[in-house]
Parts: sequence; structure tokens; C-alpha cells
Amino acid sequence: RSKPAAQTPAAPDGKSSHWIDGPSEMAKAAMQYFGTPDRSQEMLLAAVNDILPLTSVADFGTGRGSWLKAAMEIGVQDVRGYDIPEIPLEERQFPPECFFAADLGQPVDVGRQFSLSISTEVAEHLPKEHAATFVANVASASDIVLFSAAIPYQGGAGHCNENWVEYWAKLFAAQGFACFDILRMRFWNEAAIRSYYRQNVMIFAKENAAKTLRDHGHAATPNPPSLVHPEQYLKSIGRALPPEMARVGADVRHYYDCVTKAPEVVDADPDRRVYGQEGVGIGAIRKHLGKP
Repeated sequence: RSKPAAQTPAAPDGKSSHWIDGPSEMAKAAMQYFGTPDRSQEMLLAAVNDILPLTSVADFGTGRGSWLKAAMEIGVQDVRGYDIPEIPLEERQFPPECFFAADLGQPVDVGRQFSLSISTEVAEHLPKEHAATFVANVASASDIVLFSAAIPYQGGAGHCNENWVEYWAKLFAAQGFACFDILRMRFWNEAAIRSYYRQNVMIFAKENAAKTLRDHGHAATPNPPSLVHPEQYLKSIGRALPPEMARVGADVRHYYDCVTKAPEVVDADPDRRVYGQEGVGIGAIRKHLGKP
């Protein structure tokens, strides 16, 4: 039997740590910089809805149901969430009758089509031998899929198949889906959307859905590249350092200073971060520990 999508190590509160929604230091720094709350699901679903009006949504690895909650808030009442029954129904953010227990590493017959199928930051939780089956499950529910998955070294509880965009794109291509990489650059510096979505999220579509996207002026992306968002890069650097040396919040603020301000304004800031002299590898750690 495969490892289900949401089966991850328990967090201190006894809940799956994959579904803890609290923002990291990195996310807090980005949102505080622009004074915005987390609007990831709302904004990404609105972007899809503008192209292809949504009437029904299926979410694979739904967790507490933040995507389905956002779908209902834009007027979609026909929603279904598929996952293992790890989280009590009363903790889910959508009607209990819309939840369907499923082992997502095994073939799942949803028995119908939806106007959108979603799976975000879930695929990395299944062993590699079940990756193709999981993609087939997601692809079977709709001709258009909103998808993201953690890239190597992204980090997270219960990850066992972090992989590159190119890997997932080929699995969707085997199901007849073309990639439309039309969201990442549009939202690359939108701090109201979590950086792992901005880094990884894309649309896969086939047949009429793909034609609709093309009719709206969106060309398919034959070879979608893996990208590393600066926030995720800074998190990885910080994770590799002792806590006393990691300054992820300051690093993120400096990044957005460079995005939003002229160089002379950035350089005039007395707290401006300076890079290049301070190492980040094992040498820096040894020096920090007072070892030769």
C-alpha cells in the first residue's frame, strides 16, 4: 500500500505538520514588507477564473481545505476534497459531505469531471513509485489542472519525492496535458502569495481547456523550466546555518528593497545587508563555532 499524500510526521499539536498554516519567518517578512495578508488561494483561483469561469473544483490532498474554501468564496459551490481522513471533519473549511477519503497513491475514480482539478505542494509527499499514479488521479478529474510541487531541497515535513518541474511536466504530458506556465512570472514578486506557489505553480491543460487558454492569448510552454524563487533560496541558505547566523527576515527585506527601490536608495540604508564577505558554507560554521 502506498504512503498517502497527507501522511506526514505529526506536529507537536498532534496534527500533521504538512497542514500547519502559520507563516514562516520568511513569509512573515515578505508580507510585513508590503503590509499584506496571505491571499495565495484567492489570487491564484481568481486568475484561473478570469480565463475559464469555474463551476466545480476538485482538490487532491485537500488537508483542511483552504483551496476549496477560497473556491466557495468566489462563488463555486460544487467542490470536493480528496485525501486520507487524517484531519477531523470539523476542522475542515468546507462542508463535510464534500470530503472523500482516498489513498492518492492508488488509482482513484472520481466518477465525474470538474471545471478545475487542484493539487498544490502535495505530490512530494508520495514515494516516487506512486508519482505517475498520483498525477493520473489529478489529471482524470478535469481537462485543466492547477499544480505545484516542492523542488529539491525546498524542505518540509514528510517530503519524500521533491522533484523538478521538468519531471512533473513529463508525467502530465503522458496524460495528454500541455503546460501553460502563465502564473509564475505574473505573480513572481506578489508577496501576498506564498513564495513556494510563485516558484512552482503552473497550469496543465488538454483539449478544449487548452484551446480556451490559447484563445485567450496564452501559448503552451513546451519545456517549462524549474525556477528557484529568491525567498526559497534565502530560506535554504538560512536553514544551513546555525540559528545565530541565519538572518532570513533581513535577507528577504533586502531582496524586496532591490525589487522596489533604486540602487542609491538601497545603498543609503544604514541597515543595508552586504553580501560576499560573509561565508555561508562549512567554513563559516566552523568559524562561528571557533574551530580552525
